Amino acid sequence: MSVSIIKNSIRIREGKNVHMSIDSVDELVDFFDGRFHFLQPSLAVGFAKLQKNGALEAWMRKKGNVALADKISKFRSMPLLGYGTALRLIHHSLIAEHSHGFEDVVGLDEAKAKLMERTGFQERFAEMSEHYGVKKAGHILLYGPPGCGKSYLASALARETGRIFIQRNGCEILEDGISHTMNLLRKSDGAVLFIDEIDALLTSGREELPFVRDQVNSVLPSMDFRPDEKVTVIGSTNLPWLIEPVALRSGRFSDLVYIGLPTQQEREALLKYHSRQMPLESVDLSSIAASTAFFSCSDIEKLCQEATSRPWREAIDGKGKRKVGQSDFEEVLLWMEPTAISWMEKARDFKASPGFEKMLKPMFEQLRGYSSKIKCKRGDQYG
Repeated sequence: MSVSIIKNSIRIREGKNVHMSIDSVDELVDFFDGRFHFLQPSLAVGFAKLQKNGALEAWMRKKGNVALADKISKFRSMPLLGYGTALRLIHHSLIAEHSHGFEDVVGLDEAKAKLMERTGFQERFAEMSEHYGVKKAGHILLYGPPGCGKSYLASALARETGRIFIQRNGCEILEDGISHTMNLLRKSDGAVLFIDEIDALLTSGREELPFVRDQVNSVLPSMDFRPDEKVTVIGSTNLPWLIEPVALRSGRFSDLVYIGLPTQQEREALLKYHSRQMPLESVDLSSIAASTAFFSCSDIEKLCQEATSRPWREAIDGKGKRKVGQSDFEEVLLWMEPTAISWMEKARDFKASPGFEKMLKPMFEQLRGYSSKIKCKRGDQYG
């Protein structure tokens, strides 16, 4: 059996007879879907040759699917099954780019170590893991204030472990069908599924809303993967108090990783990173970092953009070019409100049930440092 591209169609021949003719990208995806587990070696070699010389990508371009061809070309060096998986996931708009690793993530050292311990290390040191009886861990839940790098960190993990990165939010998974997404992942050679706003999937059920608990009971079993299935599920939420407690038990989202506000040292590093292409003059980033105690990572980025916008607007108004100075940053700080303030007020006003004590402890420990500046109803308990 052989495979080749003839007259703008992929032909699969068996001797002199044409066994199958694939005339569209959709048919090619369907082919990989249907033959994923029992692709004949001779057929695999044929597809591997087309993959290696770029003929499949060229064929996609002729069929008008240039965007898919551009993306799938990045997976040309993957083995055939990995290529088929990438093709299928990209076609279904599930796969995302991950061009950065842990070295590009400022701070969060404890979180990085925890993620690698629960994913990459178990595979990298498989023999040692077996010797000590270390089993595949459950899923990971990243939680904390908005804009602190949860999705950026998850994407970096995908590159560190050599896996494809799939990013969806809770509502999208509900719309697509949870079983559909998970079945695609089971066919992969290794994937990190990042579910943003996972509280939409795992909202705590109430007696007056029984359908919510039914949803949770259907979602969690679908996320159970065998030890040989290299799939890591990472959930993310800004509202940890809404998560159903049963989702946090062992084997589910049992690894809780708090992603909090950056420290002063981390804020200074973020300021240096986001201002690296700005023409600065006499700017004391250390003092600015000290003045941004409530700022999240995204707030720091916005601060830099707002500061450089002042001389930029002056330049396009014909007032001449000048560099970005200390006063530009200070002017923005006069009116810019950290986005974490309202979140922290909600967090501190929340009355935690006993089952959430472990989860919320690091969050409240960080909030104690800001207690004097946060107006809250329950500040006496957590301040």
